[in-house]
Amino acid sequence: DRRQRQMCIRDRNNIELYPNPSDGKLNVTGVKEGQRILVYNALGSLVTDVNVQSNHEIININEHPAGLYLIVVSDKNKMLGKYKAIKY
Repeated sequence: DRRQRQMCIRDRNNIELYPNPSDGKLNVTGVKEGQRILVYNALGSLVTDVNVQSNHEIININEHPAGLYLIVVSDKNKMLGKYKAIKY
């Protein structure tokens, strides 16, 4: 069962990214209003840039192909975390 293999990533900033792997919708919790979530594909191209509005954001990468994505959470000029996510 695919659901049993999905993981949740949590770091010291209490930012969570789930489910991982994902079907294209990623939940990001623990973020704060004013922060940014940047999503890069495996080639390093920016595919999504989200200005955080609440502590729970849903990132939609449905229109992008399956593969590995890098999610970067930042606060102004400071990077808070980098996360790897897999879209199947």
